[in-house]
Amino acid sequence: MLRIGGVPLNLNLVRFGVRTGIGPRIDTDATDDLGVCEARDLDAFQQAGWRFSETPPPDFHGGSDVEIGRLARYSEKRGFVILTDRVLVRLPDDVDVRSLGVAFGRVDRLPFRAVFYDAQVEFSGADLETAIESAIAALQSHPGVVAEPVLIYNFVHRLTSGGTVSPEAIESQWEAIHLRDAWRVASTKGKGVYAAVIDLGFHLDSQLAIEWCAFVPEKGNPSYAQTDIQPVYHGTLCAGLIGARPGEINVTGAAPDVKLILIAVEKVTTQIAIANAIRLAAVPEGNRPGADVISCSLAPCERAMEVSSLLRTAVDDALASGRGNLGTPQPLGTAVFWADVDQPIAIPPGTIEEYGPVVCVGASEDDGWNRFSGYGNGLDFLAPRQAIVLGVMGSSAARTLETGTSVAAPQAAGVAALVLSTRPRMKATDLAALIANACDRQDARANAGSGVLNALKTVTDALQVPP
Repeated sequence: MLRIGGVPLNLNLVRFGVRTGIGPRIDTDATDDLGVCEARDLDAFQQAGWRFSETPPPDFHGGSDVEIGRLARYSEKRGFVILTDRVLVRLPDDVDVRSLGVAFGRVDRLPFRAVFYDAQVEFSGADLETAIESAIAALQSHPGVVAEPVLIYNFVHRLTSGGTVSPEAIESQWEAIHLRDAWRVASTKGKGVYAAVIDLGFHLDSQLAIEWCAFVPEKGNPSYAQTDIQPVYHGTLCAGLIGARPGEINVTGAAPDVKLILIAVEKVTTQIAIANAIRLAAVPEGNRPGADVISCSLAPCERAMEVSSLLRTAVDDALASGRGNLGTPQPLGTAVFWADVDQPIAIPPGTIEEYGPVVCVGASEDDGWNRFSGYGNGLDFLAPRQAIVLGVMGSSAARTLETGTSVAAPQAAGVAALVLSTRPRMKATDLAALIANACDRQDARANAGSGVLNALKTVTDALQVPP
């Protein structure tokens, strides 16, 4: 059975796939047995050029330049992924990937300090799943080698539009977490802090103070051309919740004086792109400043995402190497905030939401309870699940109410930016603990982790820490 991070995938491979953009599409409306998430995933894959069939196409074999895969269904109609003909391989420093007894086609070294390769498995006459399982078993028979399948996901937001709201509600945007009082106590609104948002795209002409931006493809080098970044509403909202500045309506982000780093990835892509985006935000190329905090609200539809060894490494490297330019003996680390799964389920082990170094932020109701996001091991705390679009795209958008864990994570990242504006030499691990310890405690039945985000108490406690 295929595993990622030691966790069984339990996939049912249902169709063969080729990424050519040529051939008939599957009509999702006419497919009665598809769940909502499956229909969304299938449509996204087909828009990205994948075509699927019941029987293998003529060129279904390894070693070619054509991308091939198998459409794989999760249990309980929780969506699809595509199993590719590639494996992710982590090696000891002194091992040659082509000396391990597996026939590879293309082999690409990934830009991490640890030795990772994205390797295409050559095979003929065998089922793809069997070929990948055999390759992984052969690779992991060597000491110190870790190998995992490369999956393609449809990354979606964790957000639901809730209609329009009144101007009075706009004024009370931040009362739930006591943010305005936190601004008063801190005497700062995030000045001197860099906050990164990883998403599918951004409106770059919005009310955001952008330090730099990049597009990270699944393969190849990042692009810093603004024309490569798509205008995506969800990314703009998440960035605005952290750092929107006053506009036509005087509503701002949690830390409106931060400088934003906006990193876009493709909607249909692998964890390799997400890991590269984290790496780029925390330890950027050239003379670009690195992020002090990172926020990401992307995941597959309605489920937690199994975390690969590469994605774990990217988070670990952000904590180990981020903020290394502040004159301290060791880097202070970049904290990574992630939106919780948008379903009221126990967070599964071996997922990014459950991974310890990630700050997993769930969504709270007005009474402080968590009824709509994951709970249990991995959940750090909650932030309000409702947020008003902050005028980042004009006054009409500023009156739209949005709900979901997508809005919870950037609120927490914005409060973290306030703390670092007052205590710039605080370690990332201490920052995460400080925010969690300052939360408003809830009844254990509320499934609230450490409680609900409290910006005022967080900043007040931070000011008790020596600079």
